[in-house]
Amino acid sequence: MNTRLKAEIGLCSATIFWGGTFVTSKAGLEHISPMAYVAGRGVLGTLALLFIFRAVVPRIEARDLKAGVTTGTFLFAGYACLTAGMVHTSVSKAAFINSFEAVLPAILLAVFWRRSAPALLWLGALAALVGLYLITVPAGEISGLNRGDILVFCGAILFATHTIAIGFFTQRHELGALTLIQVATTTVLAGVSLPLLTVTGIDPFYYNPAPIMWVALFLSGVGSLAIGLTIQTWAQRHTPASHAAMYFSLIPVFATFASVLFLHERMGIREVSGCVCIFAGVLMSTLSGSSSTEPQPPTADAVEYGVGGGL
Repeated sequence: MNTRLKAEIGLCSATIFWGGTFVTSKAGLEHISPMAYVAGRGVLGTLALLFIFRAVVPRIEARDLKAGVTTGTFLFAGYACLTAGMVHTSVSKAAFINSFEAVLPAILLAVFWRRSAPALLWLGALAALVGLYLITVPAGEISGLNRGDILVFCGAILFATHTIAIGFFTQRHELGALTLIQVATTTVLAGVSLPLLTVTGIDPFYYNPAPIMWVALFLSGVGSLAIGLTIQTWAQRHTPASHAAMYFSLIPVFATFASVLFLHERMGIREVSGCVCIFAGVLMSTLSGSSSTEPQPPTADAVEYGVGGGL
């Protein structure tokens, strides 16, 4: 089996796994407060990455710390919004709304950094926006917006900003160091935020040591954050970024399938139509990014095609 095929299989496997983590996280969040969940998964992810990238640790410099803390801050904010939003919305809606992050980086780069953007990208963004409206706004009732949906969308914006930052820093820093530091940063920020949110009553700490909670934390921290991110980083060096984006666009599809199978979630016609529009929009946006068939590691250009990641 050649390296290119291994990379394709790795990305496909990561996509299915990331879709599944939306379901396990939703189940786990019934037994632990959102910020405690972010902190717990961060601890497990950091420990796993310390083992995976143990050879990198002695080479970490001050400039690596600065870059990692910067990207990690955006990553923490994104995970905090997504995790809190998951408590108040369904897995399928959260996964599709979160997939909007695949469209936003190129749009933000086009608007604020004057990057050129093909017509297909704008068409995809419009389709995704229509889908977002259908999936979040009840028919004729904009006041009925679910706060969970709003939080998840805020998380998508923050993840898009994180994606742009990663594209900038990966050209200047070792990927292992950057990955480790940013995940460690999310852990520290979650640890600091946890008592503050508890004292203010915004997100009071609680947890029930149920088996599903520990399973969810392990799959999210070790599986999604550490192993999944490592597979993505390696695989995108051996397969085109456009291929990776195609796989990542399927994450909400797998998440929805798993939510129907294991959580028995159901969607109405309006929500299904919204999911289809978002999926079509994400697909058009990723196809507009590159026609290259050559491997393309994560760079400032590659991030425009979207990034992977579960919860």
